[in-house]
Amino acid sequence: MLVVCPPPSAGMTSHRRSQRFCDLLGCGLLDLDGVATYSKLDTHLEEAGGHIAVAAAAERRIRQMLI
Repeated sequence: MLVVCPPPSAGMTSHRRSQRFCDLLGCGLLDLDGVATYSKLDTHLEEAGGHIAVAAAAERRIRQMLI
């Protein structure tokens, strides 16, 4: 299982809580802080670059987990 932690929004981050959750369950964590950013128009990821960056990061993390 892979838990994806969203990028921080307005100074808030859920990384520590997500890491504890993953440690308890023994699953992988993908922290998107620094990987993708939110659109300036709303709270969605940047349409093109954000989704591509998330997909690439997820692929790398899943490959690491399979080794």
